[in-house]
Amino acid sequence: MAELVATLLHDLIDYAGLFPPARLSMEDAVGEYARELAGPDRDALGRFVVPAARLDELESWAEDLLPRDGGEPWRLSVLAQGTSAEWARIEMFDRVHAAGSPSGHARIEAVELAATSPEEVAAKSDAFRERLRYVEVPVEPDPRPLLEEIARQEGRAKIRTGGPSAAAIPSIAAVARFVVVCAELGLAFKATAGLHHPLRGEHLLDPAGGSTATLHGFLNLFVAAALARTAGIGEAEVRSLLEERSPAAFAIAGDRLRWRGHELTAQALEAVRRDFAVSFGSCSFREPLDEWSALTWT
Repeated sequence: MAELVATLLHDLIDYAGLFPPARLSMEDAVGEYARELAGPDRDALGRFVVPAARLDELESWAEDLLPRDGGEPWRLSVLAQGTSAEWARIEMFDRVHAAGSPSGHARIEAVELAATSPEEVAAKSDAFRERLRYVEVPVEPDPRPLLEEIARQEGRAKIRTGGPSAAAIPSIAAVARFVVVCAELGLAFKATAGLHHPLRGEHLLDPAGGSTATLHGFLNLFVAAALARTAGIGEAEVRSLLEERSPAAFAIAGDRLRWRGHELTAQALEAVRRDFAVSFGSCSFREPLDEWSALTWT
């Protein structure tokens, strides 16, 4: 695998099999995560995403799967409402599943929250002050005040890039504005929903069937974020990159990625992926990777 491809895919996909459209049972989701952790593509696998309200259920199914005796822990990201009861449950989970625990080794690496006002950002940040926090904000209207507050609270942002209907998919203009503001603020972010495909295009909203819509591509988003952060491209060029549908517009060779006159090195992309455009949540781990593998860049 080319150096840059490995850098791009590293820890890219947070596994959200419990969520729609997959909606797997806890048993099936933890089984799938365990299989992929042992599989050849495990380097692309990020955290297991679980609601705080289902941590007890996770423990009941995962007891025989979590590693022990110093093995690498399961890495979790917990969706929370921001309550003190959730904070206490999260703290208890980490104590029970510390290294060497007979119940298995796991750690909650991040908490994912949602807020619609700067005041809500501040309040929920206070509830989880000692945790790595991703705060999902609406991208319409202008999210700058919320993103600025997340930055003040030393958190990270989260953008929803898809949904169950075409109406739930944010516009290119809204996503571009979010990316550029985050780049200006130096505010790390993750994405969630709708990024099952490398490139923007017409796809089924639900892989099982149903209506189609124009979906954002994860390559589009992460390359746009990288160039906004490292090269300072503005909203117009970010919009153009998010709109890109042709694989031929991208050239990936060795430690270089090029898109229409712009270039990224593997070193620059590594820093962006680590500190800025961190990951995206997907209810399928295989679909994004299988479609990526069908392209000619690997």
